[in-house]
Amino acid sequence: MQFQKGSPEPLPKPMALSAIEGVDTSLHSPRDGNRNGIPEPLDINSDEYRKELNEVTLARLDVVAGKWPYRYFEFCDINPEPAEFLMDAGITVKDPVAACNFVRMDAPDELMRAIITWLNKEMIPLRYEQPNCFDFLGRNVHAMTQYQLWASEVMEIIFESKYDAMQPRPEELVGESFPQYPCPPHPEDPTGHGGFAGCGNYTAKRLFKCDSQAGGEIEDGTKMITHLRDIAGMHLRTSSKNSWLVGNRELGPATQIDILPYFLRWA
Repeated sequence: MQFQKGSPEPLPKPMALSAIEGVDTSLHSPRDGNRNGIPEPLDINSDEYRKELNEVTLARLDVVAGKWPYRYFEFCDINPEPAEFLMDAGITVKDPVAACNFVRMDAPDELMRAIITWLNKEMIPLRYEQPNCFDFLGRNVHAMTQYQLWASEVMEIIFESKYDAMQPRPEELVGESFPQYPCPPHPEDPTGHGGFAGCGNYTAKRLFKCDSQAGGEIEDGTKMITHLRDIAGMHLRTSSKNSWLVGNRELGPATQIDILPYFLRWA
């Protein structure tokens, strides 16, 4: 079985845009498939896939019952408590449904804004900053612009890879009522949220002088954002983990977009 949601006609694997010319589809951001060196998704017939789908199912039951899915986050080997910058943005263990809805894929800036706001609150200095001053533009406008450029690059890598693997959504296997809200019509692996969350971690540490405590806080929080889509029923653990690594520049192609010249003024 492969991804089919969003098209009345059978879709090729890997996707070729020429194959859907003239076909009325609701696919989101289709691309010619290119795996870009990212590991292949789990085989949906494997024991490992069934184990991950079962863990997501248990997490979904917790969320529906209004319980924070501590077990699932521990299964993902991440801190089960929300990072401080996520709590500042309104994420709380008392409302797992709202946490599932935090940050849409069409608005990744919301995540980076939460990170930048926290870094400024904690007075974490920029790596590239005019001496003896608070560079408001660098910390806010230019840091966000840098993130947008790198996240845009990462998301193109992610979507090319999605349409190469054509991995089905969990709901295509277990039913449309499974996810928190309707899944968008694009393949499951890798994940957009994992990509831009990992990119948030990468950008923050590249631009700001994060010590081990601040860096750990950002890493924990961006990994939680990645796996919040799992507990919403959209993705599985391996897909999300690998996608965070793509955004953090540990998997996939090398960065093509360099750091903004603005920051190099103070290098």
